[in-house]
Amino acid sequence: MFTFTSTFTKLAFAKVRRLSASMALIAALTADAFPWATPSAAAAGVSGAAGAVYVLTNATAGNAVAVFDRAGDGTLSFNDYFATGGTGTGGALGSQGALTLSRDGQRLFAVNAGSNEVSAFAVTATGLLLTSTVSSGGVRPISVTSHDGLVYVLNAGSSSIAGFAVDQNGALTPVHASTQALSSNTADGAQIQFSPDGRVLVVTEKGTNSISTFTVGSDGRAGNRQTYPSSGATPFGFDFDQNNTLFISEAPGSAASSYAAGDDGALTPISRSVPDKQAAACWLVVTNSARLAFVANAGSDSISSYRIGPDGKLSLAYDVARALPAGTGPLDLGLSRDSQYLYQLGGRAHTLTGLRVNVDGSLSPVQGGLPIPTSAVGVAAR
Repeated sequence: MFTFTSTFTKLAFAKVRRLSASMALIAALTADAFPWATPSAAAAGVSGAAGAVYVLTNATAGNAVAVFDRAGDGTLSFNDYFATGGTGTGGALGSQGALTLSRDGQRLFAVNAGSNEVSAFAVTATGLLLTSTVSSGGVRPISVTSHDGLVYVLNAGSSSIAGFAVDQNGALTPVHASTQALSSNTADGAQIQFSPDGRVLVVTEKGTNSISTFTVGSDGRAGNRQTYPSSGATPFGFDFDQNNTLFISEAPGSAASSYAAGDDGALTPISRSVPDKQAAACWLVVTNSARLAFVANAGSDSISSYRIGPDGKLSLAYDVARALPAGTGPLDLGLSRDSQYLYQLGGRAHTLTGLRVNVDGSLSPVQGGLPIPTSAVGVAAR
C-alpha cells in the first residue's frame, strides 16, 4: 500500500538493509541464548495468519521488534525480528505502551530508550518494514501512542512529551512546538495515550501520584497541561473504552480506578481504587466490548479481571482470572484486535504467554510461555 520513489526513501531502504545485516550477525551470535530467534521454514512461510503479536527486545546491542504470527486459535509461531534502527536500555522501562499499533493496524511504533529515538514500521503480510527512526525530542522515551497520522512520545528522562506527524510513506516529522512538560521533573511518567477521539492525551505520573492531560489542537499540537490527583498511589498502566472512560491501574494498593474524560481534558472520578486483592497491579487493558478490563499483577504472578458497567463503574470479576507460574513476574499485556486472546509478557520468566478471554472475565490457557529475550519489554497485538 506504500509507494516509495524519493531519493530519501531509497537511502532509507539502504539503511534498512544494513540494519538487517547487522541484526543477522547479532542473531548468529545469540542463537544459543535465544533459540527462538532463528525462525523455522514453516514459521517463515506462514500465510493467512489471523494476526500477529509484537514484542520489543529493548536490546543495547541493537533494538528490534520480535514478531510472532498468530493463528486463528490464538497460538503463536515465531516469524522474525526487525531492527528499529536504535538501541534499548537492556532492562525494564517501568512503562506501558513501549510498542503501539495504529488504529487501522497498518503501522507499528516503537521506543528506543537507549538512543532517545522513536521508530515507525509499516505492517506487511510477512512482517515489518522500517520507515523512520528519529529523535524522540527528549530523554529516555518509554511509551508511544498514535491517532490518525499523529504520534506522541513520553520521554521519562526529561519528564516531557513530544509530537510527530506521520506522512503517507511512514516518515516521522516533529510537530512544531508540540513538546510539553509534565507536572514535575520527578513525575516519573508511566504511559501516554490518546483518547479514542484523539482530542486528549493522557499521561500517568508515578512520581507525583497524578494524571496529566493535554488537549490536542487541529494542528496536532498538545495544549497546556492539566494535572489531576490520582484516586490511588502510583497510577501506572491505563486504557480507554469507546465512551472516553479512562481506566487506570494503581500499583501499591493493587487496584484500579475509572474516570470520565472530557473533551477539555478534565477528569472526573467514577470508581475510586477498587482493589483486586493481589499485589502490584501495574498493566491494564480493556476489551473492545468495554465490558472487561484485565490487570497484570507483577507481585503475585496473576492476572485479575474487572467488569465494566454501562456508566464506567468497576467491579471485580476475578481476583485471579488466571494464575501464572511462580516467578513469572507479569508485565505488559496485549489484546488481539478482536479481544478474543490476551498475551502476557513475563518479566522474570522471560516468556510470552497466550490466554483465551472468556465472557465471564476468566482466562483459559492457549499456549505456554514462549521464550523471549531477557531485556524484552512491551507487547502489541492484532
